[in-house]
Amino acid sequence: NKSMAYFSVEGDNIRFGLGGIKNVGVGLVQELVAEREKNGDFTDLQDFINRMNTSQAHNKRFLESMILGGAFDCFNKPRSQMMAVYETMVDQAESDKRYSVNGQLSLFDNLLKSDEKVNKIVYPNIPEYATQQKLKMEKEVLGIYVSGHPLDKYKDKLSRFNVDSSKFEGTTVESSDGEEQTVIYDQLTDGQACVCGGIISGVKKLHSRKTNKDMAIIDIEDFNGSFECMLFPKLYQEYRDRLVADKLVTITGKISIRDGEAPIVTVDKIDFWEDEKTSTQPQPVQEEQKQQKLCLKFDLTNETLKEQVYKLLEFYPGNVVVLAKCTTQNKAFSLPYKVDASIALQNELMGLLDEDSVKLI
Repeated sequence: NKSMAYFSVEGDNIRFGLGGIKNVGVGLVQELVAEREKNGDFTDLQDFINRMNTSQAHNKRFLESMILGGAFDCFNKPRSQMMAVYETMVDQAESDKRYSVNGQLSLFDNLLKSDEKVNKIVYPNIPEYATQQKLKMEKEVLGIYVSGHPLDKYKDKLSRFNVDSSKFEGTTVESSDGEEQTVIYDQLTDGQACVCGGIISGVKKLHSRKTNKDMAIIDIEDFNGSFECMLFPKLYQEYRDRLVADKLVTITGKISIRDGEAPIVTVDKIDFWEDEKTSTQPQPVQEEQKQQKLCLKFDLTNETLKEQVYKLLEFYPGNVVVLAKCTTQNKAFSLPYKVDASIALQNELMGLLDEDSVKLI
């Protein structure tokens, strides 16, 4: 209700341009702004879908990107709930449009259409996405975090590190004749011991010709930016299965600076923050959790439904295997996902399937 197609200034703030959201085109945003200026602010998601009644505005990727990016947060509904109902709203709007075009609306239909209680779609009673998951999806469509940051609750922990990404920013110095430029990293020294950390934002596997073994460079992101850390083959073999995007880690190592290259951290040790949370849990409980299975029951031949289920499972990575019984084939299948079988995921699946079709055993 406030943003334009491009980024705009509002007081001392910058308002995100809707055209900068993934899967959202500038032309469609201009139509949105024109509708808003002509007929006033959109009151809720259903009002938006009814008024923006075109195939482009009803496109699945467009609406999901707008929801997950936070463009509809002004409607004061959890993003998880809007994700659960938007397709029903689109179906209703398109059905009404078809009947209207064909002249098939009766007097009785018109009376029902004007009755908000009849036509208002009820949002399911499911919780909002977990903060980390919500921010992850937000960044996927915006490119940046806007409504928060995954590290917000770890500010004290990060403040105890002696190196952060801001120290990797160099100063460019020109030679006296102006023909050469040198980048000086005056906040770091070669061989300096460091403790740093944040979110793993990327992992690049390399192959060492010298040792004929795999190694890796991981990108670490904190509040100020990002920097690279190098794992040599022995250490990479130790951690390779746990080097996954969005993991929160502490890196212990040394700064390496070579002529003409940006500084990099050579890693001696990685501590995963999730281990700190679970270290006090009894071992038998952890073993029991590893044996859990999430069992679903639905029609796997329904490609649309299968895609929706798979997308939900993808948003909750973890260690619980997923089994599904196909209701039309009466066969059980192992799905290609391992999930965090949280209450939030189970509730979302129940909203998509039904309560009896989702069991954690």
